[in-house]
Amino acid sequence: MGCGGPNHCRQQTPQVATARVETARVETARVETQRTQTDTENPYKHRATPSPIALLEPWLSPGPWAPAFTQTGTALKNADRQPWATEWADTATCARCHSDIVREWNTSAHAWSSFSNPWYHAVVDQFRNETSFERSRFCAGCHDPMLLISGGIDQPVRPTDPLAHAGITCLTCHGSTKHTTHGNGSYTLDPSPITIPKPGDPTSLAAHRKRLGPDHLREPTFCGSCHRSFLSTRVEHGHFQSGIDDLGGWQASQFATTPIDDLQPADPKTCTSCHMPEASSNNENQRPSLYRSHRFLGAHTGLHRFTQTDEHWNNLVEQLRKNIAVHLLWWNEQNQPTTALTKNASGTWYLDVVISNNGVGHHFPGGTRDTQDTQLQVKLLDDHGHTLTRSTHGLNSHNLRSIQLQSDGTPQWTHAVHTFASSAQDHTIPAGHARIARYAVDLNSLTKHPTQVSVQLLHRRHNTALEQFACSFQKQKPAFRNNAHIQKGFDVNSCQPLPSTPLVDRTHRVALPNPSLRQRFLHARALLESTTDHWSQADTLLKGVTCSTQDLDCANLTLLRARLWAQRGKPEEAERVLNSLPQIWTHHASVRATRAMAWQRVWNWENSASALQTASRQSNHPTLQESLGLALFNSNQMEAAVTHTWTALGSTPHAQPLWRIQALTHQRQQPNNHTLIRQLWTAHALTTPNPQAHGIRDHCQTKIPGCFNQSQRIPVYPMQPLRMESPHH
Repeated sequence: MGCGGPNHCRQQTPQVATARVETARVETARVETQRTQTDTENPYKHRATPSPIALLEPWLSPGPWAPAFTQTGTALKNADRQPWATEWADTATCARCHSDIVREWNTSAHAWSSFSNPWYHAVVDQFRNETSFERSRFCAGCHDPMLLISGGIDQPVRPTDPLAHAGITCLTCHGSTKHTTHGNGSYTLDPSPITIPKPGDPTSLAAHRKRLGPDHLREPTFCGSCHRSFLSTRVEHGHFQSGIDDLGGWQASQFATTPIDDLQPADPKTCTSCHMPEASSNNENQRPSLYRSHRFLGAHTGLHRFTQTDEHWNNLVEQLRKNIAVHLLWWNEQNQPTTALTKNASGTWYLDVVISNNGVGHHFPGGTRDTQDTQLQVKLLDDHGHTLTRSTHGLNSHNLRSIQLQSDGTPQWTHAVHTFASSAQDHTIPAGHARIARYAVDLNSLTKHPTQVSVQLLHRRHNTALEQFACSFQKQKPAFRNNAHIQKGFDVNSCQPLPSTPLVDRTHRVALPNPSLRQRFLHARALLESTTDHWSQADTLLKGVTCSTQDLDCANLTLLRARLWAQRGKPEEAERVLNSLPQIWTHHASVRATRAMAWQRVWNWENSASALQTASRQSNHPTLQESLGLALFNSNQMEAAVTHTWTALGSTPHAQPLWRIQALTHQRQQPNNHTLIRQLWTAHALTTPNPQAHGIRDHCQTKIPGCFNQSQRIPVYPMQPLRMESPHH
């Protein structure tokens, strides 16, 4: 069936490879015919349907740099690889005309992506030692492209090798010609010569701009060729497991498309909007004078405190603080929400800390979510500021990160990706959404009645285990740090404690302010996105609110009431609530998606498909597109299902259900097309999660203290009573 693993794939004969590509070309022609039909009711005819070749080929045919997905437009001879990579690692030539851009780039995580970065170096060296040098090409496609192309990644890496410190150079991006959305370095480089402009020669300048300024540089999907990663048998891992996916987080955000669970309009922004703001320069060696910043600032606070100026550091921290918000709400002993912890309260009350991501264009924190360390600390204080009870540490504390498990169910903290077997839970926050940490307060155990609540959200780029691991590793190999300092001009010392940046630091009276309608919406939606145990609490939050549904925030509360009925499988009740919305909201994609959800819950696929087809004209949200593919298939609309899922897979090629729909549909429609059907099932298998994941999570939850709680969407943390703690603690 298919390749049977990467090693088998590499051994395919030219005849087999040619047959595979020819089959995909036939399918491309069939889909193109379907896409260009003149049927005015066909909602797919205006959509850009990606080529099945482009979608299937990365899964089926490893390129020359496998397991990285990186390609070169023309083959490089072995003798040319080292000279070519050395030339493409050069940034000094670029600096002659773009000095400010190169100077900014030198401070960025792109410039420090390779062996000069002590945190990455420790992780990749662990990977190389425990697997193989060749397998670390998987990392090199995005972290060490020049080492990948030169072949240096297949050997012991020397600290004096300039390519080991090159990172993502100018030409890695500007010399690319195309990309796919698969990730793991799914871009193509053009090794042909580069025209350097001649003074006073507009023709050579135009050729230079055309060669190094391809349109796709402005596309978020190009960034996603590296800011999306995964494990699978395609990269010599036993199963599929998603890794970094900032592209997917953006695709599902209000910055990329119309939301499907929020009546807010889309707010179009791309990667460059935030990470490459406009800049200007009066430097005569900087052309153009108006350009996009190449600092690529993000939450790399561990690195940036060494490489950025105080001004840019402060701007980064301020941007993070602006985008993250927290609000609080009590639940009393009767399981009723309240803003006031009364003086005569007793027993166990619960405090919800609702953390919302209001401006980050993907999950917060993003990147490698398992290495993050954004910790929530909560205290209850008396009138004098003495701590009466506080949140605890370790797995009994709330941290915005994902938890990856090894095959025996133990958490893995040093990003040893080759040991990842399953994910316990992901507590990072999607764009425009909120997540809840709940604290149980035993009021009877306190020496005094609390009068204040203190909340801190502290961001650190790496968890303590990885921080210590990188420090120990850097001490063992000081030559890499010294050479990075010489070549790049910054001394990055991983043994200096990582900065702990307060994003939220507030103290409230225990009589809390009333939540705004928007806060109530975010809180209730987070409850609905959890298990059915919390739906009744969401219902309670949505009741008793008097407001005008002409108002966006009030209308959103009505939308959530409809979604609650939809999730309960009550389409008539959901429709009744949706019909109560004013006409200004009734055509929003969120209303149609809610209607479709209600019909799906009762297996009415025809009505669901109809609602989703209309919504899909307004929104490209990945969940909506996957749901539409499922509805079309189950309502026996096979041609539409095939066409739609090809389109959807162009954005989300890891969506296993869509590959399943493709395979099953082709089995029905083209039962004799054995080659294509086998290829589709191969893609399906390559995107299949670990079938042992449930047992691995069970082991963690039963054997590892704190793991059961961390595995819940809304964890409940017991507050630890103290005898008395003075304010300075």
